[in-house]
Amino acid sequence: MPTLTIDSRQISVPGNTKVIDAAERLGIMIPRFCYHPALGAVGACRVCAVNVKEGPMTGIQMSCMLDAGDGMVISTHDKDAVDFRMAVIEWLMMNHPHDCPVCDEGGHCLLQDMTVSGGHGMRRYPGPKRTHQDQYLGPLVQHEMNRCIQCYRCVRYYREYTGYKDLGVLGIGSRVYFGRTGDGRLESPFAGNLIDICPTGVFTDKPARFKGRKWDFERAATVCTHCSLGCSTITSSRYREIIRQEAGISPDTNDCFICDRGRYGFGYANLPDRPRQYRVNGNPCSRQTAWAKALDLLDTTANTNNPSTVALLVSARCTLETLVTAKHLCHRKGWHGPVWDAPSGNDIKSRNALDALAPELVATMKDVRESDFILAIGTDPVNEAPVLTLALRQAQRNGAHITVIDPRPVSLPFDFEHLPTSPEEMGDQLAAIVCAALGGTDLSHLSPAGKAFYDDLVLRNAAATVPDEIVVALKKSRHPVIVCGTHMVNEDLPVLAGECARMINQPERSAGLFYVLPGANGFGAAMFTETHTNAGLLLDKIKSNDIKTLIAIEPEGCAHVHSSPAMAGILKSLDCLLVMDYLESPLSRAADVFIPTATVFESGGIFINQNGTGRSMQPLYMGGTPIFQTGRTGPPPRLFESDIPGAEHVPAWLPLADWMGLSLSPDNSKRRLEILKYTIENEPWLSALPISGDTGETGIKLRIPNRRLNEFASLPHTRNNAGNSNSPEISLYTVEQTFGTELLSSGSPALDEVIPQIRAAMHPADAEFLNLADGENLTLVLDENHELPCNVKIETDMAQGFIFIPRRPDLPWPVPGFAPIPLHPDQIRREKGDLR
Repeated sequence: MPTLTIDSRQISVPGNTKVIDAAERLGIMIPRFCYHPALGAVGACRVCAVNVKEGPMTGIQMSCMLDAGDGMVISTHDKDAVDFRMAVIEWLMMNHPHDCPVCDEGGHCLLQDMTVSGGHGMRRYPGPKRTHQDQYLGPLVQHEMNRCIQCYRCVRYYREYTGYKDLGVLGIGSRVYFGRTGDGRLESPFAGNLIDICPTGVFTDKPARFKGRKWDFERAATVCTHCSLGCSTITSSRYREIIRQEAGISPDTNDCFICDRGRYGFGYANLPDRPRQYRVNGNPCSRQTAWAKALDLLDTTANTNNPSTVALLVSARCTLETLVTAKHLCHRKGWHGPVWDAPSGNDIKSRNALDALAPELVATMKDVRESDFILAIGTDPVNEAPVLTLALRQAQRNGAHITVIDPRPVSLPFDFEHLPTSPEEMGDQLAAIVCAALGGTDLSHLSPAGKAFYDDLVLRNAAATVPDEIVVALKKSRHPVIVCGTHMVNEDLPVLAGECARMINQPERSAGLFYVLPGANGFGAAMFTETHTNAGLLLDKIKSNDIKTLIAIEPEGCAHVHSSPAMAGILKSLDCLLVMDYLESPLSRAADVFIPTATVFESGGIFINQNGTGRSMQPLYMGGTPIFQTGRTGPPPRLFESDIPGAEHVPAWLPLADWMGLSLSPDNSKRRLEILKYTIENEPWLSALPISGDTGETGIKLRIPNRRLNEFASLPHTRNNAGNSNSPEISLYTVEQTFGTELLSSGSPALDEVIPQIRAAMHPADAEFLNLADGENLTLVLDENHELPCNVKIETDMAQGFIFIPRRPDLPWPVPGFAPIPLHPDQIRREKGDLR
């Protein structure tokens, strides 16, 4: 480790550390514009100049381009270095507009900070400023090119880091322009990071424009709740309204960036029609009235029926506190549940995934970025867990071989191998690749059960063929990672993925396992809900009158398919329907008692991401109807009220704790700590979580309980006819899209313009069989009560025998949990008109 001296202070750093990073470890912040830790050094701005007094090269050097060397002596405040940096600032300010008062970046602008700290306050150049035309880049990012200082951060991030190509460098010399070849929405679902990465105000947050400066906001570190990755975010609110979200920094998850779904998906918390009042039989009432009515209905059910006729439904958007309290309430009262309201089969697959997630195999996003071989099976990263795409991209940039096995037309912004395979054959493909790579190698690291398991896989897949380049890449790899989804796969595939990862985890090869789970708290939902039931079985019990009372807490699928006649008929047979939520839905409107709950921004909470890391959110603000919706936008009224308009909501766990008889403090902050203490003390495997609820920036890795009795247990080998090219039926699947399918972000007005229309993706052979052309309008007849108009999208890179459509929350789907539907050709009806 080289030891050097910076500003008379000595430090030892690892090899290949840049001087700018070494100085930062000492708390010395060398000015920078082009340098960014996620992008590395490029030496474009010249503002990080230092004076090297002793070393291989002396004099003025750029600290971002200079490796720290043993014996170096460096000064950051030497007069020559300071004068050089001041000159650079003056050059940059020659053409920069003096529009700080109306620039959204003003007050947290790096150029502004450097200009003030550098002492530049007078423009000596009398000539005209260079000007540019701004471009329309879509509804999310505002473009102000006149503010550019040519640091190249934007294009390096957009083209190199994310892999998208529609934004780049145009022009030469002083006329360099950063933008598109013409107006148009940026194609990347990570374009919002341009706002964070730009050191000036060229790219700003369009939905948050002119709504406040950073010092006007209530700000807090938060966790993204729009998929299972648990990315770090920073959320800002003002006047009881969420204004904007930015990317937080977390090396083990999102590094420095987030997706646009996570950045702009908070709009559901601000909606004017968000339910904020208690209701009994659809009529607004006080909290006391609704609370008393709920208790009365529950007591009546308990006295007239068996306690098991009461069921409790939860979802993956519930906090850990809510899930644990729901579990203990059901056990104490003898109620049915809690039942996980998950898409069809995802609950079982998620539990199987957690059972196979051995501690030595757990892979983080950082492990994915640093891996040299990635086999992704049954997952579409851009649409299901967008930031995972960025991790895959960094691995690919570093030379990793990436293979995706999935029937969907998977699209990624880099070169990869795609094997479009039906769900029934994905396991065979995975096993064939692993067996071929392990063939002829030393398997002494496997137990006798592991060797028997391997031999069984070899026999099952003796006839399977896989591309040689995939097998060779896996054989050469030293840090392979298997990424496995839980939506498109069969129930046994997550277990098979875990066992395959265990087999390739050899002494000379450190393998990782990464599952993509449904929802922000899919891990917690899988751990704390009943294992022998699901939403579909629950509806069957309601239909057969085995369940008379349903308590739905922040539901997902069931909340929205209630609009179907069949679902409405089932729920009418209930004696009591009690719904607790912060979203309006057909289910909430039909509730006998409705209790408005707080969002995570208002109540805080803990979420467990897909690798078992607990991430906490502290309450950001107290909630309430945004001031701009109450009409009180003028001078403050001469009223002194103790309540906040629209702030009657409560954390979802509070009614559950009350019904369970827990004695909690009336003070909100104390009450939250008390429920945290109860949660942690009553679930031993959560003991690593602090009772304060503060898990820090990186979260706390939990010790996952191993519920599997036998490693390398024999696997069922089941097939069905879905996707069979010999069958006239075509399997209709609903799938995730980056925008428009995730429940919370689909209610965000900022994203309305980027939600694509519903298009039915199908293989060219299927389109030819059905006599359909690309862009043609058609109607899918799901059953006698449900029809879905959509548009044909022919995709060559997908499996034959399937139709894929986006799983919109308001989709008229007749089957609980959005289960696949087999369609006969007669159910696919051509319509007049098309998009061709």
